Amino acid sequence: MPPPDLPPGNLLTESLFGVVDLHGNRHHLTLPGVLARLADPAATTIGFTALQAHQSHAWHAFLVQLAAMVLHRAGVTDPPTDAAWWGDRLRELGSGEEAWTLVVEDLSKPAFMQPPVPELNLQGFNVADSFSSECDLPQTARNHDYKVKNNPGDAAHWIYGLISVQTCQNYSGATKYGIIRMNGGTGSRLATGVTVGLDVGHHFRKDVHAILEARPDIYEAAGFAPDHGICLLWQESWDGKSGLPVSTLDPFVIEICRRLRLMPRKNGMLLHAIGSETERIIIPRDKKQWRIRNAHGDPWTPVEKADSKAVSMTERGFTYSATVKILLSSDVTRPPSRFLAAGESGDARWYGKVLVKGGQGKIGAWHEREVPIPGHLRSRFARPEGRDALAIVAKDMIDLAATMRLKILKSALTALWEDAEGRIDQALARLEQAVDACFFDHLWAHPDDPTPWRTVLADLARQILDEDCALVGPAADRWQRLSAAESRFTWHLHHNPKHGPFLPRITHATP
Repeated sequence: MPPPDLPPGNLLTESLFGVVDLHGNRHHLTLPGVLARLADPAATTIGFTALQAHQSHAWHAFLVQLAAMVLHRAGVTDPPTDAAWWGDRLRELGSGEEAWTLVVEDLSKPAFMQPPVPELNLQGFNVADSFSSECDLPQTARNHDYKVKNNPGDAAHWIYGLISVQTCQNYSGATKYGIIRMNGGTGSRLATGVTVGLDVGHHFRKDVHAILEARPDIYEAAGFAPDHGICLLWQESWDGKSGLPVSTLDPFVIEICRRLRLMPRKNGMLLHAIGSETERIIIPRDKKQWRIRNAHGDPWTPVEKADSKAVSMTERGFTYSATVKILLSSDVTRPPSRFLAAGESGDARWYGKVLVKGGQGKIGAWHEREVPIPGHLRSRFARPEGRDALAIVAKDMIDLAATMRLKILKSALTALWEDAEGRIDQALARLEQAVDACFFDHLWAHPDDPTPWRTVLADLARQILDEDCALVGPAADRWQRLSAAESRFTWHLHHNPKHGPFLPRITHATP
């Protein structure tokens, strides 16, 4: 229970966070307790209760950036396992308790992820009609919204929601600006990295060390303050009419982009929100400085080398071709989260997470993907020449898949269905899904030769063509369509000189 003289929802003193260990046991911890547990190699943690999938990266990034700022200021490189130590350092960083408390009725002071209100009143603020309308990314699932409405006193939902919207939101209409750690106002905060095993504590420790090592590169590239910059943006009073320059901020600064304020109500809290006339962090608009928005130093976002622009994701998400670009292309800068510690063992995997926005500010979808990295290929990923060799084979595989889909199978399907574009598109989409499902397994099995991939593609396309042929009902021209489809498929596969041929026909010698 919090001390009687403190407002409710104090992250430093109340055990608001539920964690689950490898054996399914649940523990409830304060924020200092969470940091201490994640710092302890002996304390395995595989998840947080109440945390939604689309909030997972925002929470991980928050913890890593927070720990890195504390450690840098303390001159420490390894995260301590003492909760009291973390508590003392967080109080110093936040200049007291208020910055770590959900509800602070004194509007001249900050509250957790909520800046002070210089007007000292909430006139003009709108009361959110639901938890998800202002206090989370719009992707919030209905069951999550339902749980919050029926558990208004559950502080963990509010904490994760506040972190999610304040550190990952984009521009979503007049007076609703987004963060700078994304590609443009309507972009998305793309998160990628490599981790080992299931322990989120291991992931936390790896990324803390990685971004501390990369700190000089981050502030030099993006213009942050090398030392003594603002760490917690919600500590600063904000009238909505002015912003802060990047040069005043710590490289690991935890952003806020909206003016929000929680106030108490019976059995819970009520969220108040108001727009702003400008962004919280001001980016110079001249051409030379605009690169800051694109090369913003987010430790989890890959950047295009050609124009220093953060990699963008389409509504299709992490397709195999998009993943190859991020994972292997030499045209993309690897963020600090992509590096594994020397001598690290265990099952490594690459991951990607992003909430893609739809067109014209509409809501898109949450995408995430994991790609296991086999142990026998770990050394290749550590060397640029090794990744380049894999990228060449992967590109050949992508090109072969496009040839099979758009030249060979599509030609056969056109003969089968004539102008039935809907059926053709559906069949081609099934092939693309089948290719996506086996692409990386095949690449890892044949990292030096794309030739066996031809046979895999031919088998997948043959299966889809056979399935569609079986759907052709009785008609006067049924056999003609089936024969034409088979002839086209066979000719393109084995004889079309443009394909090389795609797959040589196997002939048997006469005895």
